[in-house]
Amino acid sequence: MNDYNKIIFLADKLAWDQGGIPPYYQQLKNAINIFLDKGCYWFISYQFETHQLLMPHTWLLEAYEKLKQTNEGK
Repeated sequence: MNDYNKIIFLADKLAWDQGGIPPYYQQLKNAINIFLDKGCYWFISYQFETHQLLMPHTWLLEAYEKLKQTNEGK
């Protein structure tokens, strides 16, 4: 993903169609403030940890693995 795609991805996750703010809002913002890739990695990890991804798309799994490698050094 390029930076534009990452920004769109993260903005979509911060947009909330329910009342209030998302339960992960502050943690995601903290990750984004460090590094865009960290924000993307954090959110996908959050979805795995909270069992929200029952059948993740192959592209998501590939992106997750790339982000994981990038974030190990940061």
